[in-house]
Amino acid sequence: MAEQVENVLRAEHRTRSELVREALRTYISVRRFPEETPSPSELRAIRRGQAAYRGEITSLSMNTCMPWTVILAGPAEKSLRRIPASDRERIHAA
Repeated sequence: MAEQVENVLRAEHRTRSELVREALRTYISVRRFPEETPSPSELRAIRRGQAAYRGEITSLSMNTCMPWTVILAGPAEKSLRRIPASDRERIHAA
């Protein structure tokens, strides 16, 4: 674990005390008792979020009921023009 800590320190350009402080804040905030009791739908959303954080796959429709609009910036739009038309249509449809 000490080697992992050293890797994180170098990667994030942090001191050991900064990393420990953030770890303690996170630990304490997770261990607090909730101030309100979540509804069943909120509990399901929390479980889906935790599953997604663990790397399990969830579909976009499971995470939101709102439609998403993706706006491509200039460089992305330019890159999109370079790919085959069939792939471009599939990307736009998504």
